[in-house]
Amino acid sequence: MAGLSQDELRRMLPEKRRAYEKRKRKVQRNRRILAVSVTVIFAMVAVIALSLTVFFRIDTIKILGDSIYDESQIINESGIVKGGNLFLTDIDKAREHIEKNLPYISSAAVKRKFPSAIIIEITGTQAYCCFKTTGGTAVADNSLKVLEITSEENVSPEITRVTLHNVFTAGIGENIINTNSTGESSKEIAKEAELVKTIFDSVNESGIQHLTEINLESPGNLYCVYQDRLKLNLGSTEKLTYKLKAAIKIIEKEDEINQSERGEIFLNDTKNIYVSPEKN
Repeated sequence: MAGLSQDELRRMLPEKRRAYEKRKRKVQRNRRILAVSVTVIFAMVAVIALSLTVFFRIDTIKILGDSIYDESQIINESGIVKGGNLFLTDIDKAREHIEKNLPYISSAAVKRKFPSAIIIEITGTQAYCCFKTTGGTAVADNSLKVLEITSEENVSPEITRVTLHNVFTAGIGENIINTNSTGESSKEIAKEAELVKTIFDSVNESGIQHLTEINLESPGNLYCVYQDRLKLNLGSTEKLTYKLKAAIKIIEKEDEINQSERGEIFLNDTKNIYVSPEKN
């Protein structure tokens, strides 16, 4: 808005002069607001720049929880380094790397703690079962996450043997449910993977322990072996959790009489469950 001289203002009618002065004040106010806004924006940009370059640098990485891995291994796999910026650190990526590359860690919670710390809280897992794969014998936890690939003779006898119809391809840190198998159609692979998930969900839900074998070769004739002495005939997956819970109660009663008894428990028909001791 162009300014007027004093002579020009005096020659203006009072109404026009007041309107002119009002517009002038408005323009001046808007300019002040713009100047303040620009200053605030520059200040904010400066604060953000300092936050990303100077402030909030990581000086502490703390590991919580128990694990077979030492702290340096966990920190290295996380990819987080001291001196890095707290805001720019990708904590989701760090978690994924830890869980993938350190398989005996089932979960890792990576959190920022202001102003300068990263907290990594881990939950360990342990070997529960094993099954054959194209690369060897896979040892997995009870969620079917592969912990290591080894040879059959190196697997502890305390580990539950899982017998499958197909041979799956599974890598360390992967879950058998999400892997492929060889020699069968994709539809059959998916079907068996779902069967594996179903029975392990039921095993975990029922709380049954000390299974030395889980045999899934025949979907309609599933069975488990308890302590290498009692065969639990399960039949199909129908009422599977109920069958396993029933097996626990029967085993407890049988063990009160003879803890070394061998034989079979027939749970195929939930209306006709019975025990068949091994004949001497």
